Amino acid sequence: MVEVDIASSSASKMVIYQVKPEVWPYRRGELHIQVLEQGVYGGTAYSWTFPMVGVDCLNQ
Repeated sequence: MVEVDIASSSASKMVIYQVKPEVWPYRRGELHIQVLEQGVYGGTAYSWTFPMVGVDCLNQ
């Protein structure tokens, strides 16, 4: 299960949201973590917002 809060702005929440925006797209039965760097989203093995969360763990 992935929970997404679309009802409130992340600006008033964790500062890391402003530093390293990330998206978690679900494609072909697998969840991916992508971080925005230099204007482009790229894949990463771990979430910057939740460093204890890894792609491998999410896809179990």
